[in-house]
Order: sequence, then structure tokens, then C-alpha cells
Amino acid sequence: MAGIRPDLRALDLSHWMHRLALYLWWESPAHEAYADQQWHLSAHDLEVLSRTDWAAMTQAGLAPGASIVLKGNWPTVLDLVAGFRTHACEAEIGIAAFRQAVPPALQWIWQDRADLHAAYDLATPHGRTELLKWWFLHGHREYTRIIWRVQPDCLELLRHGPRGQYPLPAFLSAIVSGRDDIRPLYDLETETGWLSSLQWWSQSGHAEYGVPAWSLPWHTELRRELHRIATSFNAREAGAAQELPYLAFALRQMRPDLRTAFDVSTPEGCARLQAWWASNGEAEHAVLTALFADPDRQVPGVNVVGYAQGVIGISEDVRMAVRSLSQVHVPVAVMDAPMSGPPPRDHTLDDLLTTQPVHPFSLYCLPPSELGRLALEGGARLLRSGTCNIGLPPWELPLWPRHLAGLFDELDEVWACTEFIRQAIAPLTSRPVLKMPLAVEVDTSIGPNRAALGLPQKGFLFLVMFDGKSWLSRKNPLAAVHAFMKAFPRNRHVGLVIKAMGLDRSSAGWQAVETAIRGDKRVTVIDTVLSRSELTCLTASCDAYVSLHRAEGFGRIIAETMLLGVPTVTTNFSGNVDYCLPSTSYLVEGPLVPLRRDDYIFTEGQHWCDPDIDQAAQQLRRLFEDKAHTRTLVRAARERIRTHYSPAAAGSAYRARLLALQAGH
Repeated sequence: MAGIRPDLRALDLSHWMHRLALYLWWESPAHEAYADQQWHLSAHDLEVLSRTDWAAMTQAGLAPGASIVLKGNWPTVLDLVAGFRTHACEAEIGIAAFRQAVPPALQWIWQDRADLHAAYDLATPHGRTELLKWWFLHGHREYTRIIWRVQPDCLELLRHGPRGQYPLPAFLSAIVSGRDDIRPLYDLETETGWLSSLQWWSQSGHAEYGVPAWSLPWHTELRRELHRIATSFNAREAGAAQELPYLAFALRQMRPDLRTAFDVSTPEGCARLQAWWASNGEAEHAVLTALFADPDRQVPGVNVVGYAQGVIGISEDVRMAVRSLSQVHVPVAVMDAPMSGPPPRDHTLDDLLTTQPVHPFSLYCLPPSELGRLALEGGARLLRSGTCNIGLPPWELPLWPRHLAGLFDELDEVWACTEFIRQAIAPLTSRPVLKMPLAVEVDTSIGPNRAALGLPQKGFLFLVMFDGKSWLSRKNPLAAVHAFMKAFPRNRHVGLVIKAMGLDRSSAGWQAVETAIRGDKRVTVIDTVLSRSELTCLTASCDAYVSLHRAEGFGRIIAETMLLGVPTVTTNFSGNVDYCLPSTSYLVEGPLVPLRRDDYIFTEGQHWCDPDIDQAAQQLRRLFEDKAHTRTLVRAARERIRTHYSPAAAGSAYRARLLALQAGH
């Protein structure tokens, strides 16, 4: 093969490193082109590899094409080499990468690529700076085996100017100083060059490098310094006849046209400069104006990450998080996580979608398994973009799986929407775990319409609603059917409506439900897809809601039902107990039972509640018969949801915490 393929002819197979390079090419997907060929290293080769020192290998010089091993995620024989993963698959990019040498992994790629070798002279600051730019924009997407991070020292402030009065983040100082095309334009030791570099980076430079953490509006320490400079400036001491805003004065010094137009040694010239600044200057130099504003008086923005276009419960978490933040005027962008299954159908947040984080905080509304999948499928760069990462994970069981505890390493803080979730997570992480509300909102103007939904026009209707993808064992609709039958064995004036989404009629769980129904004509099953407004209409068209779940993380449907003024019968266990109280819901107790292997996911050591059917039947009858008590519970439930779970209430809690985090608390 080495003899017949032009891309392999540079290999001299008399040398060990060249033979290794050929094998690295072979073990990559390239061997699929030769499906009838088999080739494996000998036992002796593998033994030699296991004793080889990676540093010695790199000093001896790697063969052409060997860096292909950094491009994929397939197993490689180099995993046997001591230090390979540490030194070749990790790249810590700090200021030294600009000023001294790029990380070894990037050096290896540069040595192995004729195009990079010709384009970037790594002996010069300009060459290193340009290679790093290539890496940030393109290289990391190609060499996916490399785990890379930008070091915190890139964000440290360096001070330029004769008195150190011009602060810049170290990364920007290194880029301006290192680039041959930029350095002559911006003398960082002068006020004009310093301000120009800030403006260039904000307007176009940041996009050239594509490192989200290097967004200057995120850099609170720099922003505070800039604001201090602006507020302490005295224009009279600088030769002006009157006080002037710092930026108006400084920009006049930078621009010959403004110096000619406005003579600030006279009051008239100062007044005209002030008028120009108010009418045109601030807008013309908006990026600088924003940078010099007081960051502590500005609410930091949030990138909300999740299934923004889905029609499932956790998609509603995304939409409600956006709604809550918007209610309290927190800037929001939305990043739609890739979702398997049916195509997304909700487009209410499309105008907020972005593919890159644009704000300093990121809120992940994703379950633990999906957060892990995001990290594995290209989301690691997002998680390590430099934003303050906050997790808002749904969770339905009393214990968080220990093997998933490492996911919290990617987060700076966790927001638990219920005390149940907070207690499951807090013991397994050193990260702060705070209880934060989820917002609940429904269109209360939508009223009942049984005819449109094909429901019985007369009679008292109990509603059960569940998503088949959320496990029937957890949602437990069978218990609701048994309780209904026991409570009303012969009453023809009551009915049961079962709304199912994603229903697998052949599953054992649903077959058990159909057996329990036994053709009872009082039971109506709806398994068609309904819109959000149709689901609200369905709930409003029924007289009570029943959730005999075995565990809930939050229980959004229960809370929405309460907000609509529909009474509820609920299991007194898990996340819903934050708002399902004796004063707001008909509660059902039950024994705590261990989960079996097939009951749910992550079952080891877990338990949940098995609601008592007899007690549930009693509560159904009490709700049906005691109209006065039911009305009292409905009023209390609606008030509790309005007070503690409205978008305004949730948004206020989020805003307060974001401001505290921004202040470093």
C-alpha cells in the first residue's frame, strides 16, 4: 500500500517510526477501503510500544501522516504509549502559547502538515498567533481526539501605558503585540492605540478567533476598570474648558475630523462636542460605550440550552426559562440541542436561536444523560467556552447516579427546581446546588370544549395524562384506572379520560391498562397528537386530574392543572410535594419500594412510592362528593402556583442569583 498510494510514498518503512505511522493510517477508517485485508501489529511490536516514552518519540521526530491518529475517536495502539494521552491529546492554551511555544499536540500537527508548516512560522509571535487562530476556528473540529482548554491566565489584566493606566486582557495584548499586521496600527502604550484595540476586537477581532470566553462584555474585571477610568476622568485637567464624557474627549483626540470640528479649549467647542456625542457619537461608537458602562448595574445575559423546538416536558422547561428571564429583562439567547426522534414542531423561540454563546451565563435545561451526550457529540467546546455554566436538570428518583456525578465537573452551579432534586444532587458534588423555581404558565382564556375533543357532554370527568416515553412504570396510569374503578364501580355519571402521548399499545404496561379497563364505556382514550392549546382545552374540559405517579421531578402537568383551577389527586412523594400540600391537593400515601431492574433507568439502590389504591379511591370519592372542600383546595392551589411559580417569580429568583454570581458571591 505504501508503494501504490501517493499519500504514503513519503514513508521509509526501514524506520520504526515510519512503520508506526503506516499502521496509524491503517487503524483509522482508511482501512475500510481494503476490507479484504487484515493487519495487526505483532506481540513484539505491542510490547515495544508499551515501553516507549512519548517524549522520546516526539524528540526523535514523528513520521509524516502520524497525526491522523488525533483526528478520530477510534481505539489506537498509541494508547499503549506512556504519556500519549496526556501530552498528545490534551492542549492547555495559555499566554505561553502566544509568547513562547504552542502546546505539543499543535506542534505535532504543524510538523505533520505541509500547508500549516508553510503558512505559520512558529519561531515568530505572528506565526504562533496565526496557528492558534486556525486552531480556534478550524483545527479543533478536525482533530477531535484533542481535549483542549483556554487557560485562565489569558483573561488576566495586563497594564499598558507609561503609568500602567491602559488595562487589556492578556489574550488581546498578546494578539495585538504578536500580529505583524495589527501591531503597527495599535500602539498599546498610547491611549489611542489602546482604545482602537478595544474597538477592533469588539467589532471584528473576536469573530476572527471565535473563543467565546474572549468576549469583552463578559470580562467583568476589565469592565469595572474601564468604568472607573470613565467616571474618574476630569476633562478640565486635560485642557478642556468644561467637563466632558471621557469617551467623547478621548475619541476627539483619536480622530482628526473631530479635533478640527470641536475646539474643546472653548465652552462653545465643548458644548458642540457634547451635542455631537449625544446625537451621533454614542451610537457610532456603541461597542466602546457599552464596554465603559457600569457592569454592576447591568444584568448579565443568559444562553438557554436545551430542546427549544421540542414538544416534550423538558422543552417546556426551556421555553419557561426564557419566558421567566425575559419577564425581568435579562438578555436571552437560545441554543437548540440536537434531539433524536420526531422532528421538532414548536418554533416560538426561533427568533432567539444562536449557534454560539453570546452571553456570559449558560443555563442547561437538559437531563443528565443528554448533558453527557452533548459533551461527547461536539458540545464540549460549548461547555468549556468560558461561560458560567449552570445546570437545571430534570430528575425523578431519590438518588443521583454516582457514575454520572462527573457531569457536574462541567458546571459551575446547579439549580434544582424542587427540594427532592436538590437532595438527590447535593451529596455528590462540591458545586453549589440551589433550589430554584420552574415557571408555570397556561392560557387561562381557553375554556372547556368537550364536543371538539370528542368527550362525553355530560358527567364528571377525571383526567389522566402521560407521555409513553416517560415510562408507564413511573407515570403509573394503571393505578389511576384501578382507583377509578374501585371508587365508582357502577356510577354512570362519572368518566375517566386517558390522554397518552407516544403510546406503544403493544407494551406490557399498556396491555395491563387495557385489561383493567375491560371495555368500560366510561373510559375514553386519546392518543392523537394535540397542540398546546388543545391540551389546555382538554384539561379545562375535565373536572379533576389524577396523577398516581411513583416519582416526579417537578410535575409540570399537575402545576398547570392547578393554575387552570382544576382539582387534583396526587401521590404525596417526590418533586410535586413542594406545591402539592394537604391544603392544595388530595394526597395519596403509599409504601416506598425498591426499583427492579426493568422498572426504570438507573435503578440501582433506588426507591419510589407505590401509591395505595384504596386510599386513592377514597380521595377520588371525596373530591367528587365534597364540593365545598374541593373549591377551597382549588383556590389555595391556584394561589400557590401564581405566587411561587409564575414567570415573574421564577425570573426574579434567577435575576437575583445571576447578579450575585456576577458580583462574585
